Amino acid sequence: MQPEDIAEFSILEDASATASYGDRGVNGVILITTKKGRKGKKP
Repeated sequence: MQPEDIAEFSILEDASATASYGDRGVNGVILITTKKGRKGKKP
């Protein structure tokens, strides 16, 4: 993943990660949102 493709990221720790992801989220979760593509050619 290229850094310029990242729109935002969030870090979930403790109870919020465990509640959403169960045992896999015990140590925390990083959520990455990428930029959305657009129709047409690049300017």
